[in-house]
Amino acid sequence: MRLRAVGITLAVFAAGVFTAENSNSARAAQSLPACKAPKAAPSAEKSLITQINRERKRRGAKPLKRLTRLVSSARAHNRWMASKRLFAHPSRRIKFGLGGPASQNLAFMPNARSAFAGFMGSPPHKANMLPKKWKKIGVGASKCSGMILFTVNMTG
Repeated sequence: MRLRAVGITLAVFAAGVFTAENSNSARAAQSLPACKAPKAAPSAEKSLITQINRERKRRGAKPLKRLTRLVSSARAHNRWMASKRLFAHPSRRIKFGLGGPASQNLAFMPNARSAFAGFMGSPPHKANMLPKKWKKIGVGASKCSGMILFTVNMTG
């Protein structure tokens, strides 16, 4: 996990690659500001998927297909993080994997453009998003305390 200052706003990122057997994700957690009722931000979800797929295409990878199950899982994870005021990956095996390896990136940023730039500027996040093995994606974006909480779930 990395904490980085962006202007006067703190940006938080976390990356994890999971398999059915184990997780190599760091378990460190970061506190979130109070967010009693995070509101879904579907336009931010769509924007982030578009940016990810544009970058994948530029690098010769096929675009990721949005999967409702992964979106639901990402949004549920955002609600969990907001309720616990905790910015972290699950402490157990992730449940959204469809029988194989899966990846999850997290960001707490002002918008999708800054989340994407942060992901691409971080080698672990970039490595999570660009492999050709990923075929499906689900992004959850939730407005929280003037920022947007992003969970990006990918699987084969």
